[in-house]
Amino acid sequence: MSRNAQPEAQHILEVGKKAEAAGLTVLRPGYRICDVSNIIEQVVLENGLNTGVWSGHGMGPDLGDAVDIGASNTMEIVPNMIITLHPSIVSETDGLLYGNTFLTTDSDPICLTPYFL
Repeated sequence: MSRNAQPEAQHILEVGKKAEAAGLTVLRPGYRICDVSNIIEQVVLENGLNTGVWSGHGMGPDLGDAVDIGASNTMEIVPNMIITLHPSIVSETDGLLYGNTFLTTDSDPICLTPYFL
């Protein structure tokens, strides 16, 4: 995506990275899953785009592990959750899922994916 991407797709990717970074500020104990979703949606809207169905999910023995990153999920964040943030971001004509997987801790989340943009 960093080379020769269509400008709209590149914009969506950059907004996705900003939205993910914002989500990480509240992906920690003391916050709820809906807080992560809300801050991601705020960044996406501020950048002239819209969110799709969700902003990610939990990871566990069952993909998703019944943890959808959405505005209606009031589950508290606790240490040792495995969460994949990949906001569904759409424009008028395009859309993109970009994301990474994190381990929640007592402080900053730890990125578990090998490549973090």
